[in-house]
Amino acid sequence: MAHNSPTPRFHVDCTQNALAQFRLLAHQWRYRDQGPLLAAAMRKACEQLEERPQEIGEPLYRLRHMKMMVYRSVVPPIYLEYGVHEDHPVVVIRFVAGLSDPVE
Repeated sequence: MAHNSPTPRFHVDCTQNALAQFRLLAHQWRYRDQGPLLAAAMRKACEQLEERPQEIGEPLYRLRHMKMMVYRSVVPPIYLEYGVHEDHPVVVIRFVAGLSDPVE
């Protein structure tokens, strides 16, 4: 039987700073009973980054010595900045923020 979902092309990782930002958001949103909304948005963002990171974001600048292009993207209700390596299928999330207070 054939597997219908595409194989992820990119490995997605996070900087320690981005992980700390996400944990803080998760704590704040969980306190307001909006944790599942944040978790769903982050899952969706990671899925999109695994499949097509250059298409979902807007290019910001190139890190020439690291051979990475940095992008920004919005996956409501979160904002992400991430780098895509030019030679390897690697994405590194460098910044995560909430767009506004979570709403239902």
